[in-house]
Amino acid sequence: MKENARIVIIGGGVIGLGIA
Repeated sequence: MKENARIVIIGGGVIGLGIA
């Protein structure tokens, strides 16, 4: 899930969660 956390930060939060 650490890798997904990186995507969340890059995505900007809500959008990042959708990608994760």
